[in-house]
Amino acid sequence: MKVCVVGTGYVGLVAGTCFAECGNDVIGVDVDENKLALLREGKSPIYEPGLEELLRRNQKEGRLSFSNDLAPVKTGFGTDIDQMVCSEHDILIMFHHKHTISNITKIF
Repeated sequence: MKVCVVGTGYVGLVAGTCFAECGNDVIGVDVDENKLALLREGKSPIYEPGLEELLRRNQKEGRLSFSNDLAPVKTGFGTDIDQMVCSEHDILIMFHHKHTISNITKIF
């Protein structure tokens, strides 16, 4: 299954990594470029025992990746959802700060 997790904080990063560990293809989307740089290097911006090992393993095996493509989400779901990086995924899960993404009208 393809899973898109919007928000790679404490909840989103751990959840997405665990989904990948279970064999799903996961993309984590976030607006924080510094955090994304760490994640792409296999380093966790948070401390959770065993998380970096899972992060690196799932990235190496091609099940976990990260993106900053949030522009369509910021305007809400509508005509531009087809352009969003997550539009081809089976599940979209959002763990976000209320000030980061606004006008979310529906989750499918």
